[in-house]
Amino acid sequence: NSTVREQADKLKQQTEQLTDWNKSLEARVETQLGEIERIRKLERFLAPQVAQLIASSDNPEGLLESHRREVTVVFCDLRGFTAFTEATEPEEAMNVLREYHAALGQLIFKYEGTLDKYAGDGVMILFNAPIQLADHTARAVRMAVEMRDTVGPLTEKWRNRGHSLGFGIGIALGYATLGQ
Repeated sequence: NSTVREQADKLKQQTEQLTDWNKSLEARVETQLGEIERIRKLERFLAPQVAQLIASSDNPEGLLESHRREVTVVFCDLRGFTAFTEATEPEEAMNVLREYHAALGQLIFKYEGTLDKYAGDGVMILFNAPIQLADHTARAVRMAVEMRDTVGPLTEKWRNRGHSLGFGIGIALGYATLGQ
């Protein structure tokens, strides 16, 4: 009788412990699902690695604090784009921009750059901000070379459609003050 009672008490304890573990696990899963949803929303507007950094930070506002850091910046644009837009239909200009942005966007993602600004055909990409990268300059140069090689066939395609567009790219390295 005593052994049965001991076994019943032990079973009750184990059941309670299992219930507590289950509640704890459910809470962790709910927290992780919330974080995944926040990251997904942020990725609509930010580079994926920046969205991850913000979502996983205990103090996202701290990421905006003013600091100096060496950065590599890549600037690129389409040469002759302004004249092209003045002489062509808006739909064709948008088609060219769509092809151009799609090609560059894949490479920015591949090399983990952060798209800082784009206006029409002008694009500015940061390396080493806000995500620190030990090899930021090498990544920027490799990306620039691959951009040149990727946009080259696009400019030929556009030339075959009667558009005279070139591709320009520049790289700058130096210290910048980042944040607020």
